[in-house]
Amino acid sequence: MFYRQKIARKLSEEKGTGAFMLLFFRSLVSLHRWRDRLFTCKMTAIPSRLLAVFLLATTCLCGSLFADQKFDDLRKAAEQGDANSQKNLGNAYDNGEGVAKDQVEAVKWWRKAAEQGHAVAQFNLGCAYANGEGVAKNPVESVKWMRKAADQGDADAQHNLGNAYFVGEGVGKDLVEAVKWDRKAADQGLANSNSLPNID
Repeated sequence: MFYRQKIARKLSEEKGTGAFMLLFFRSLVSLHRWRDRLFTCKMTAIPSRLLAVFLLATTCLCGSLFADQKFDDLRKAAEQGDANSQKNLGNAYDNGEGVAKDQVEAVKWWRKAAEQGHAVAQFNLGCAYANGEGVAKNPVESVKWMRKAADQGDADAQHNLGNAYFVGEGVGKDLVEAVKWDRKAADQGLANSNSLPNID
């Protein structure tokens, strides 16, 4: 209990990932030294299995606190307008990593990043509109954001844009445009591209 209280107190005094990690590893080192002293003195009152469970529980507690701190830092950066953090926060909500899964929130943060020109966020937002996840399905909006990402060289967006032209979903059917975008994706090594017919 002493070590947990010490960790909690230190966490309230020291902020930042670096300080947390330093404290985390120091606490583990202290615990292992304490264990060694117990065995050296042949104190058999505390079984080794019980000690192992205690060490594991303490490690899990520290890991959980670290994850919470990491998510809080990510949200803070996103709220301050960092596009990459906004994209990553959207991914966290989409996958339920460090927070309850919420596709509406995912779309919200992807949109913020996409409006700043983040290509991956634009692609993610395009997928959300294509699949109707976190937002009403809208093929036209999907193509709009896929094109923005494709123009920046995102291979997945180029491939999806090619498919949209091929089937005429969200945009007029155009085989020439379909092949053009599919080839751009293939030129970047996207494995499932370059499957459309040749148009020369």
